[in-house]
Amino acid sequence: MNHLKRFAPAVLSALAVAILATALVTAVPASAIPHTVANKVYDAWVVTSFNPAGTTPFHDCARFTAHTMCLDQCGSVCGTLQEAPLVSGTTGTIWHGTVPCNGLNLGFVGTSYDGLAGVGTMGAEGIGQAQGTNFGLTGAQNSACTLDAASQGQSPYKRAQ
Repeated sequence: MNHLKRFAPAVLSALAVAILATALVTAVPASAIPHTVANKVYDAWVVTSFNPAGTTPFHDCARFTAHTMCLDQCGSVCGTLQEAPLVSGTTGTIWHGTVPCNGLNLGFVGTSYDGLAGVGTMGAEGIGQAQGTNFGLTGAQNSACTLDAASQGQSPYKRAQ
């Protein structure tokens, strides 16, 4: 019973956030959102739940169209994107993106903001459903984002077996 008392508030909070995100994301078409991740590319830095503390975040390029999310470290297969304003009439959005990532089935819930001088920023938390992993992702808009040759190979989203 003590475990139930300890975990119930966290579970209910997570459920409430998921319901709110779903309601917001399905409420407004992407074309009506002023500050958005859609149709942008971000230099992204990712931390994982399975690497030791102090591990340097890895670099990725997060690419968004009006309806898709792609991660360069995951290859050429993209997933879905849904997005809605954080608060009606203000800047910033909440978004939900998925990327198959070679069977890892990554899902992200994030926020975006068009900052000073029009440079957009975004941040998200992610889950790798196939391996039960977690990710923190943050980035700044950069349409010229590319990966260096050394970072290509086995997906850094995959936990070593």
